[in-house]
Amino acid sequence: MKMWLLFAISACIFGSSLWFSHNQFVNHDNFSSELRESTELHGDWHILTKVNFTNNKYTAEVFVDGSGIDETAIFREKGRLYSFYNGSYRVKSDLTLLQQAKVDNATKASPYTHFLFTSQQGKYRNFKMIYNDQHVVIIHVNDNDYVQLYVKSNPSQ
Repeated sequence: MKMWLLFAISACIFGSSLWFSHNQFVNHDNFSSELRESTELHGDWHILTKVNFTNNKYTAEVFVDGSGIDETAIFREKGRLYSFYNGSYRVKSDLTLLQQAKVDNATKASPYTHFLFTSQQGKYRNFKMIYNDQHVVIIHVNDNDYVQLYVKSNPSQ
């Protein structure tokens, strides 16, 4: 009998810790992430993402600049968290091109053309929250198999 009681208490504590982590993640307003890539194949790239959450819905501004394009391209992503289980999320999002860039070098512009291709279709994605505290969130994006760090920021920043 004591074993069942201990098991029930442990399950409640584990479940509430997952709920608390999820609640802390989706109720924080603003996140930002910067990605810099420098490779021989694609050249130098800078991708800045700013995300704003409202409950389970989010809006993101994505600024893409790099080798092979003439100026910064801007995309807006609107999405919704559809499911949450054990730190894993399923997201439905739509990516819209706001400011197009001209492709100067098709070989080096593949990060930009990937965004263009994605903007033509609504997409379901999966990601897993690896770490979450009051300052940062680290997620693993299963579709692309990469890890991304988001910094939590105040609305005034």
